[in-house]
Amino acid sequence: MAAIQELFRTVRSILVVEDEPLIRLVLEDVLACAGFAVLIAASSEAAIAIIDARAMQLSGLVTDIQLGDRTSGWELARYARECNPEIPIVYTSGTCGADWSAQGVPVSQFVGKPFKSGEILSALAALLNDSEQSAA
Repeated sequence: MAAIQELFRTVRSILVVEDEPLIRLVLEDVLACAGFAVLIAASSEAAIAIIDARAMQLSGLVTDIQLGDRTSGWELARYARECNPEIPIVYTSGTCGADWSAQGVPVSQFVGKPFKSGEILSALAALLNDSEQSAA
């Protein structure tokens, strides 16, 4: 029983918000293979519902910036930070990278599309390691 409890303490949940199905599947696969529990949202509305229900259990957020609905990835990240001030954020986009320094939340990373799976993992790992060192 103690081993199972330890496993649940060490598994990190990452919320992926991406409106493109193929990119969403790639991100889910990459993160799951790296040992993360992956929660998926295809829209900002679905993401907000997950954040509302599980904000403090989320270890990270990977979000596209242009989600195709009313709320952008910039706004979604700010909302996530209101609910969980420590959540690491990785933004992805094929067009909005230049806006990251002005629009992105502090302690976040930007990975341009198309990306290699290692880039997403590196960005997320850097943020997670920074947050662990800050907590220590």
